[in-house]
Amino acid sequence: MIRRTLLQTLMIAAAVSTLGADDRRGPYHDGRRGGYGAGPGRNAVRAAIRDLNGIFRHARVDRHEGEHFRRALRELDEFERQASRGRFDRSRLDRAIDNMKDLARADQVWPQDRRIIARHVQELRRLRDYGFDSRFDNGPRGYGYRRDD
Repeated sequence: MIRRTLLQTLMIAAAVSTLGADDRRGPYHDGRRGGYGAGPGRNAVRAAIRDLNGIFRHARVDRHEGEHFRRALRELDEFERQASRGRFDRSRLDRAIDNMKDLARADQVWPQDRRIIARHVQELRRLRDYGFDSRFDNGPRGYGYRRDD
């Protein structure tokens, strides 16, 4: 009886101690140098989708904020699909940015996650403004996109 109680207590203590094991960079850090975002040569849209999915999976948000996540992810997915066909759909990117701006201000989202989302908003704005022009270091490369203005 005492052994079982002691074993259960140790198992609970081990489980609880791993809950706070995330480092200061947050629970969605991928472990690579530089962490989140799209640095030179990385795809800003895919990085935003990856982080939004991770944040949405772990966030406790109401239906309204959940819809902002879903809309932003849907618009980014569709933008990526259109981009693979050679079309730079600025309106989809604008709608995704608008939804992400709302999430970056949402009180229901953790502050560290709001900062991540805000950083992606900046990167996506840069992408929107400059397109996939290889002259700019912070944009994705290797795509033959044309801009639809």
